[in-house]
Amino acid sequence: RKKAECHDVDLVIIPKREFMIMEHIKSVLRQYGKFYKQGEDILIVKDEEKDVQVDCYIANAKNFEVTYLIRTGSKEHNIKLAQESVKQGKSLKHGFGLVDKNTGRILANTEREIFKELGLEYIEPELRI
Repeated sequence: RKKAECHDVDLVIIPKREFMIMEHIKSVLRQYGKFYKQGEDILIVKDEEKDVQVDCYIANAKNFEVTYLIRTGSKEHNIKLAQESVKQGKSLKHGFGLVDKNTGRILANTEREIFKELGLEYIEPELRI
C-alpha cells in the first residue's frame, strides 16, 4: 500500500511442485528469523530484533485470488468485506471464496467476482485501507 514503513510482509505463492515444497520454502525463510507458526498452508517467520514478520501462504490455482485478497489486506478492509458478507448471509472463507451460508455453495472465488457478488465497487489492492 506504498507506506513508508511496514512491519510485516505477506507472500501468497503457488508452488510449481507439491513434493518437498514446504522444506524448500522453510530453508529460504529461515534466513529471515525464527518460525512463529507452521502449518499445511502457512509459514510465519519473525525477526524480533528488526521487528519484521514474513507471512507466507501456500495457495493453488483455484484459491490464489481469494487467498491473496484475504491475506494481503488491509486488515480494516478485510473486516469490512467480512461484515458485508455476513449482512448478506454469506461468508468470506480462506481457501474457498465467498460462500452462501445456507447452501454452502461457492458464489465467487476471484477478487472482482467477490466485490461484484457483494454489490461493491472493485478497489485496487494498493487503495484498500
